[in-house]
Amino acid sequence: MDNHQTSEKETSPWKSRIKATGLVVIGVLLGLNLSGFYFNEQETVVALPVSSQLEMNGLPDYSSNFKALDPLVMVIEGETGWGSGFLYTDGGYVITNAHVVTDGLDVTVWNSFSHPSDGTVVGISEFMDIALIHVPDYEGNEGVPINRELNVQPGIPILTISTPYDNQNTGAVGYITGRKRSVEMESASNYNQFIQFDAQVASGSSGGPLFDAKSSEVIGVITQTGGDFGEIKYAIPVEDALYFVDRWLKKPMQAKTIEEVQSNLKQLYEWE
Repeated sequence: MDNHQTSEKETSPWKSRIKATGLVVIGVLLGLNLSGFYFNEQETVVALPVSSQLEMNGLPDYSSNFKALDPLVMVIEGETGWGSGFLYTDGGYVITNAHVVTDGLDVTVWNSFSHPSDGTVVGISEFMDIALIHVPDYEGNEGVPINRELNVQPGIPILTISTPYDNQNTGAVGYITGRKRSVEMESASNYNQFIQFDAQVASGSSGGPLFDAKSSEVIGVITQTGGDFGEIKYAIPVEDALYFVDRWLKKPMQAKTIEEVQSNLKQLYEWE
């Protein structure tokens, strides 16, 4: 700490030492630990770390969670846009949304250190907004922890890491606000199992992970927003997403089939 910032006016250092010594002597004579009080008083001007302040205010501190999970979350870049994704299993596979990868088989995957890697779409669903990318650079790297069985209920705290509005690896804290939601979409899908949540995500967050804050396990895949200002957010439960993903891991889709699905998705949403 800079002494010049904490002192109101300059005084003789010798007078200060004499005064302090006098207090100690008197304190000993009276059986009081005035010297301890004197030094503790000086310590009260030291600013506490943010994590300590949060704990004192009864607020949870998730900084260590974000630090551990951040390297496992990616930016997915195609020819006409970008989205988010996360590393799944040690085979070098990244999960994202189907609408993020409609520009062909080849994509660029950026990690949290802004290092690019080549990726190839090996699975994409026309019925659920899920796709799978193989990234050879990440073979052997452990993926995110997954929870397929969490009893999702409103009020459960959650974390997200994604790239809203091109702000790479943005972390946010929020809560589940609803379950088993249906979302009005362009397709005829009657899927009604979306997780509703309120964390800060936006365009570019699609495909990012929705974490259970307590366990740091993925419980959903961010897919879209709703409402006039996008204030309501939705995620696909991870167990439903993995129904497709695990099938593609065993048997990747053929390139021609992937391109047909991509073409259908573009027409469905009237994307150019």
